[in-house]
Amino acid sequence: DLARTLFAGRPEGNTVSVLFQITAEIKDPGIIQRKPFARVGQYSTFGYEEAEVLFSIASFFKIDDIEEESKDFYIIRMTFIDED
Repeated sequence: DLARTLFAGRPEGNTVSVLFQITAEIKDPGIIQRKPFARVGQYSTFGYEEAEVLFSIASFFKIDDIEEESKDFYIIRMTFIDED
């Protein structure tokens, strides 16, 4: 809820707000060593409450679902792909 109200913002004009909900679970130990993402909540203004994560620029995601919650707000659910 916090992410929706603070970060997705209020759309203006022809824009819509989008919230990305990402599932990230690494199964391959070789991938873990490359550290494809990092938890950065301790550096956030909101602390651990937001559970913020920073992903490597070379990360891949699979889109699982796009939910139109309202005409100007969408939730995109994605899964981090932990394959080479």
